[in-house]
Amino acid sequence: ARRAEFATELAPARTFTTAAQARAMIAAGLGRGGSLENAIVCDGDRWINPPLRFPNEPVRHKLLDLIGDLALGGRPLERMHVHAHGAGHALHVRFLKELLAAACGMPDGLPRGSPAVSVR
Repeated sequence: ARRAEFATELAPARTFTTAAQARAMIAAGLGRGGSLENAIVCDGDRWINPPLRFPNEPVRHKLLDLIGDLALGGRPLERMHVHAHGAGHALHVRFLKELLAAACGMPDGLPRGSPAVSVR
């Protein structure tokens, strides 16, 4: 049931950006895989490419980012309960490093040369 819920309620949530950020990325030669089909773009107080797939689609995508970043720790996430405020990839990675450091007793959280990390 959880996998089905993920597939229908979170996975379809598109990334989002502002029109200014999108223009800057294009000018820098970045975001080549981005399109108005897989990203929602905000210009001031309106979305350039409505409708949203969910009324809170940007929030759902932020949750999708958090799940993806924490999954890099290599452990199941079913038992995690996380409150995130002002979150983004940099904060997620910092949190994951601290979590792994506490679980592994390693200052950077990842034992050198270790193919797997055990988080209990």
